[in-house]
Amino acid sequence: MKGVDEVLHWYKDLYMDEIVKKNPPKAKKRVEWCHKSFKKSLYFWKQSYYAIMLASNPNNLFEIIETRQLFFRHFQNKHVYIIGLAGSKQEAITIVQIMVEKLWQKDSELRVREFFETEDFE
Repeated sequence: MKGVDEVLHWYKDLYMDEIVKKNPPKAKKRVEWCHKSFKKSLYFWKQSYYAIMLASNPNNLFEIIETRQLFFRHFQNKHVYIIGLAGSKQEAITIVQIMVEKLWQKDSELRVREFFETEDFE
């Protein structure tokens, strides 16, 4: 298995809701724990975050998943580009709406992959 540092990438200007804004490093650390270990993801089963990521399917704009799902093998060997983090699914949807509105103002064709380039991730 590749190291988390190699496959989990954070957007430099991470979109966050009020819950995550209270302590972003703590939220990021929990997400990274969930990605590393099934056992640790169970620990956060009731306190999961929702990650907004670049979609793996080029026909989609974004994916929203519960961060505790990051321990699945599907995500272990794939680069995950996290653009936003929220404490609830509804807040994640709200963040996506804000992101799409900003993208629409800059590019009416919504070319997400050109807007969020890999150089913009840590």
